[in-house]
Amino acid sequence: MKRVTINKLTRQAGVTILEFIAFIGLAALVIAGALSLYNTASKGNMSQEVFKTASAVATAARQVASGTSGGGAAATAIPAPTGWAANTPNATTVTFTKTGATPTTTIKYTGGASVDNFDLQITADIDVMRQMSGKTIMGVACSLSGTANVNCNNIPYN
Repeated sequence: MKRVTINKLTRQAGVTILEFIAFIGLAALVIAGALSLYNTASKGNMSQEVFKTASAVATAARQVASGTSGGGAAATAIPAPTGWAANTPNATTVTFTKTGATPTTTIKYTGGASVDNFDLQITADIDVMRQMSGKTIMGVACSLSGTANVNCNNIPYN
């Protein structure tokens, strides 16, 4: 009778392709989740910055208006917030543009020295605008207008 010997199992020297694919898939999920959280936080920060800047523009308009006899503020007298450039085509409109923002972020003031109210129109990334919709500036609720901008209309100077 022949003797049968059983070979001892040899140890595997690395990972199998299936283990490697599983690792890559898991790593991709973790990275995608982290990027999503980062993107959400960035949009939230940008939304807060745009909201604070819009509020600062409204405050500046009120301060300028308090020194005029006509009741309102001339657009040319409203200073540009830090980090924003101003384009003033006439005495009733000024558009503040966030320098270096992608996509372009603007706050458009429309008012004038002879009116009692002014409007702010905010254009930014759609996620930023969604977060701004429903917020109030000086007691006036801002609303999303389609996917184009957020409007804060009839903000009183007083």
